[in-house]
Formats: sequence, C-alpha cells, structure tokens
Amino acid sequence: MPRNKEYHLGFTFSYPCDQNAINHGVLQRWTKGFDVKGVEGHDVVPMFEAALQKKGVPIKVTAVVNDTTGTLIASNFADPQTQIGCIFGTGMSPSYPQLTKRL
Repeated sequence: MPRNKEYHLGFTFSYPCDQNAINHGVLQRWTKGFDVKGVEGHDVVPMFEAALQKKGVPIKVTAVVNDTTGTLIASNFADPQTQIGCIFGTGMSPSYPQLTKRL
C-alpha cells in the first residue's frame, strides 16, 4: 500500500449512533456485550482515524454505514449485478437501490 496516497473507507459500525453527517457517528450506547469506556456520546470516526494514523495506515473515513449497507456495497463491488443487501439476525434489515427501472 503506497504511503503517499490516502484511501477512503466506508466504515461499517453496527451500533446505535446519531449521524448528523455521512462521515460522523456519535455512539449512543454500546450493545452486543461491548463496553469500551470513553466512547459513548462521542464521534467514533476521529477515534478510529487516530488509531489508523498511529499505525501508519493512510485511511480517511468517507462514510459511516450500517452493516446492511456495507453488505450491499461490498457485494456490489464483487458482483456489479448485486442489487440487494440483507442481514438476518435478531431482526431483518434490507438495503437496496431504487429498483423500479430494473424490475
């Protein structure tokens, strides 16, 4: 990975956040048994970017996305015909682009 280039990342963060901008996410509360002190009520993006920078990884978080949107984006990268991302867990969360012209 060339160090003189900055890479952009869609950061999948699967916890409840207040998102006032596409690249900001203020953690409301930890779930799923996690509890990292000093994170709730704060924007997770600068913390993540600082950790990456400390390790010398030239990444800029361009978007904070939920796991379903991340699945759709990753799957579409692997297969451009992908039109739906879906997560089946404790609930169901679909993500899809506008499909009306394709159906």
